[in-house]
Amino acid sequence: MIYAIASLFDIKTDDRTRELWDWIQCVCSLDGISISPIPHFSWFVGESLLSGEVEQALIAAAKNYPPFEVNVVDIGIFTGDHPIVYLGLQKDKTLVRLHQTMRQAISQKTNGTSLFYEPDQWIPHITLAYHEHDVERLACTVRQLVFRFRPMKLSVKEIGLIYQNLDQYGVAMKYAFTG
Repeated sequence: MIYAIASLFDIKTDDRTRELWDWIQCVCSLDGISISPIPHFSWFVGESLLSGEVEQALIAAAKNYPPFEVNVVDIGIFTGDHPIVYLGLQKDKTLVRLHQTMRQAISQKTNGTSLFYEPDQWIPHITLAYHEHDVERLACTVRQLVFRFRPMKLSVKEIGLIYQNLDQYGVAMKYAFTG
């Protein structure tokens, strides 16, 4: 099973993300986005965790941070054997501070944490195309987004724990930012 500490979006942002996913699927015949069907951005990804202790860290973060906005600033691609097309989030003070807070709170409570979520490696993003191996579909996605994408602000109101177990996905817990 894979877990992610992630921020989920308000209904409006969730709907906007799903509309963009649907549009990309329709125009470019992508099927990779269905691998991660919950709109979010991840703070950490790991293979196992001590859920009671992680829950306490999530509750503390939710109490200490107010809802905030993130700036979606660009389109990016993680290259390699499993390419990912994403919307990049501006790594501002709020994101960096909350990422550091969560890392300190959970670093000893998770196993198999991806190195891509270490502070010097972390690129906050919203996945648009996930592990798509068809080069033409990836190229289509980028070609279409270049003309459609506009920087925007998104409201972030929750932090939670999402999971993937084979082809099942869900939200194990979530807490509203109230600080």
